[in-house]
Amino acid sequence: MINLTLEQFSLYAVILSCAVIFLGGTIRRLRHRQLRRSRRRKFIRCRICGLAYTDYSAARDPECPHCGRLNDRGRTRRLG
Repeated sequence: MINLTLEQFSLYAVILSCAVIFLGGTIRRLRHRQLRRSRRRKFIRCRICGLAYTDYSAARDPECPHCGRLNDRGRTRRLG
């Protein structure tokens, strides 16, 4: 049999509930970050004509529907 006082039991209950809340918040933040990242990969702005469009294909360099230029998906590190 486990001997616990009321104070010990309430302390364990508070610690456990805080741990569950912390883990839930962490998981929620990770899922939200992943969702934002996937949305950012679908949103593309053409570097030539400036048209903003969404592309759901798996192509690495989708073609702009307005001017036909190939654009990089996501953030680019090019200077020009």
